[in-house]
Amino acid sequence: MNIRYVLLFLLVLAVFIDSTIVSFPFVFIISVFLLMLFKKKRVYLFVFLSTLIFDSLSTNPLGVTTVGVFATSFLISMYSRQLHAADIFFLTVFIFIASFVYGNFAGYTLSPLLYISTFIVVLILFFTLYSKRGVISERSL
Repeated sequence: MNIRYVLLFLLVLAVFIDSTIVSFPFVFIISVFLLMLFKKKRVYLFVFLSTLIFDSLSTNPLGVTTVGVFATSFLISMYSRQLHAADIFFLTVFIFIASFVYGNFAGYTLSPLLYISTFIVVLILFFTLYSKRGVISERSL
């Protein structure tokens, strides 16, 4: 199965889980992760629509998640030109800090243990998915 479809399914699932059951920015993390892995117009459109749907289902003001995801994606793409594009540690730390800032701005419960565990999970996901795509360099290991 194509990894893009698995991540898109996880994004749709995260929209409903994050807006109803768990208060953690899963949608934000998966959206930024998708935008960094697949830079296609269809993925940008799907992420845009899913974050708007998420904001309408949750108590967030409409567009907060969308602006946060695309601003984070823009900042990562700006800095990835100066740094190596496949630097996994940089991407993971940046997503960790961005999700913490977004969580604080959007009114999520800020549990450091939950954010650290998410940081480790995202680092493992980046490492496995980027290594399968052949993008890992010696500098990022």
